[in-house]
Formats: sequence, structure tokens, C-alpha cells
Amino acid sequence: MKYIVDTNVLVEAHRFYYAHDIAPSFWDWLTHMNDAGSIYSVPAVKNELGGGDWLADWVRRRKSSFWITETAATVTAIRDCVAWADSESQFTDAALAEFEASADLRLVAEARASQALLVTREVSDPRSKKRVKMPNAAQAVGASCASPFTMFRQLGLTFRTSPESSGQLDLG
Repeated sequence: MKYIVDTNVLVEAHRFYYAHDIAPSFWDWLTHMNDAGSIYSVPAVKNELGGGDWLADWVRRRKSSFWITETAATVTAIRDCVAWADSESQFTDAALAEFEASADLRLVAEARASQALLVTREVSDPRSKKRVKMPNAAQAVGASCASPFTMFRQLGLTFRTSPESSGQLDLG
């Protein structure tokens, strides 16, 4: 299975639970899983992470294979996502404009086109009017979403330390 990661997965890991100075092996694991053909993202996520911090540098160093190139199937899925959002009368014009210009749209479309699992911290909110939520858009167009921890478990990520390791992390 392929996993397409959202910006918030990378940002929250970097800022909180897997900061590079605490869990550098986590970032090596992401790279390894991309090399193994499991974890990807879309160029729009790369563009969102263009700041000048450690995460922006990490993103910039990823091979081009980390960033999925849009295909004809992706473009079709983008059109279907936009058509769905436009047909939903609950969304404000600003919400629709934001969604159509966002990495979120491309993530949902790529998840559908690739039959991949979209990995995001965003949660469904069918009543949302001011923002098109990715889990809702994904469900509407036949794509699937899950939390990062679901992906970690499915891919077998574990953290182990031993008394001899002086706290060093071993990703098994």
C-alpha cells in the first residue's frame, strides 16, 4: 500500500513528538519508507514547507521520488474533487476558493488516483462550512484517510532503546 502524507503530519512530527533532535531516526525511517515505495507526498506539500527551518531543509533534501508527479488520473480526480466541493451548498465561497488552491485538494486527488491511503491529522467534520475537510472530500470521491499512527502501525514502526544505547533510538 502507498501512503500519501499531509503537511500537518510532517509539521507536527517536527514540532512535537519526533523533533529531529529527539528522534532523528524517525526522519531516516520516512526516507527509508519512501525508498521502499511506501511513503510519498505531493509537490504542493513541499511548496507549503518552504520556510527556513530544519524541516524545510529536510524537505528540500528529499529525492524527487518523494514527491509524486501528477498523472492524467490525478487531474481527473482533481476535477472530481472540485465538482464535489462545488456541488455542496454548505461551503462558503472562501472555503471553496481555499480548497481549490490548496495542497489538500491535490492530496485527496492523488490518494484517489493512486489508490493510496491519505495520512493526515485532520478530522472529519461534515458540518464544516468555512473549510473543506480532507476526510470529507476523500470519502466523497472514494479515497481513504487515516491518522499517522495508523500508518506507523501498518508499516511496523517501533521505537526501542536498550540500556547500552544511552537512550539512542533503534527503529525496528
